[in-house]
Amino acid sequence: MSFFFWLLSHFIGEKKIDAPFLKTFVYDKDSLVESPTMLAEDRKRFESLSPEKTNWLDIEGLSNVPLIEDIGKKFSLHNLLLEDVLNTSHRPKIEEFDNSVLVIVKMLSYNKRECSIISEHISLVLANNTLISFQEVEGDVFEPIRERIRHSSGKIRFKDANYLLFALLDAIVDAYFSIIENIGEELEKLEESILSNPSEKVIQEIHYYNRQMIVLRKAVWPLREVINGILKGVGKILNEQNELYFRDLYDNTIQVIETVEMYRDTISGLRDLAFSNISNKMNDIMKTLTVMSEHVPSDALIHFNLGSALAHLNRLSDASSSFRRAIALRPESYDFQLAFALSLRDLGKRTESLSILENVVKLRPDAIVGHLRLGDAFCSVDRFEAAIREYECATHLDPESTEPFLSLSWAYHFA
Repeated sequence: MSFFFWLLSHFIGEKKIDAPFLKTFVYDKDSLVESPTMLAEDRKRFESLSPEKTNWLDIEGLSNVPLIEDIGKKFSLHNLLLEDVLNTSHRPKIEEFDNSVLVIVKMLSYNKRECSIISEHISLVLANNTLISFQEVEGDVFEPIRERIRHSSGKIRFKDANYLLFALLDAIVDAYFSIIENIGEELEKLEESILSNPSEKVIQEIHYYNRQMIVLRKAVWPLREVINGILKGVGKILNEQNELYFRDLYDNTIQVIETVEMYRDTISGLRDLAFSNISNKMNDIMKTLTVMSEHVPSDALIHFNLGSALAHLNRLSDASSSFRRAIALRPESYDFQLAFALSLRDLGKRTESLSILENVVKLRPDAIVGHLRLGDAFCSVDRFEAAIREYECATHLDPESTEPFLSLSWAYHFA
């Protein structure tokens, strides 16, 4: 086996389709031959192709390496081109070869149920008047293009494979606009939540949408360079009669980029607004609890809640004092003792924190959290044998939890 075929046999990516499928469209302004969806192993798959017409080979699934090899031989594609097709980790790019051009992009779709962006690796190969599209999974944004070909709608049946490349890229960019619109609607709802009821959950949602915008940004920024590379190849890559379409596509890509950057600024503003509102809310709660603790000094729960609010605002010394007052009123409370011990730990008072945690475990020997935190306290003062005993207790209390076992292995390592 040659090195090239050995390399091809190592598909780099997740196998998402067990049996890849192939569709072919062979058309001109007067006729269309569309193959039924066939298994990629079908040896008749190339019979309908015509050098005088526009050919579109649409492949769903990349794990069938023999099919990729056959296509490479049929269209004399460069070895490096096929290697790039099989590597789904590539960022969007354009590569020119002697008789073909490879365009790699990310096709994105939006899952409204989970409010998440799904990214798929797409390779488009332009070879003479044939366009080959390689997709990871079934389902895409290209169905309107197929319908235009079937019904001879618009200009597509009068154009060549160069225009087909534009049409597919245009469909991908249109999907970006749709995703941005969906995220914009979610951000409006998020702003309403921040103004009406700011919470930690809102902060998590803000971080989540920020990550989604990063996914979109990573897809669209390189695409701008891809389209710019096509425009620079007028006469070689790009037919002059299609140049206007690609320039319009480039403008649309710039518009997507500007909108993405605008939404990133919006998310940053929402984050600041959320933190400000949460801080104000916590200050109001703290003021109320402070007044209540002064008027009802014998209520341990008020002192505990005040300590929790102060700890949330990182006022650890004041929080520790409130927890101490709560314990004085209710010394048998497991929750009060644990919160007090953790506040002492965060203040760097390890010895005092360890002493309180030992009492916490005595109060609730069946509570896994107490054993874990006491084990951590023992590790902080290099008492690893004692830490191992606490972690082992935690593993017996909850054999399915991973944290006790990870902590136990860490303690064994340093013991």
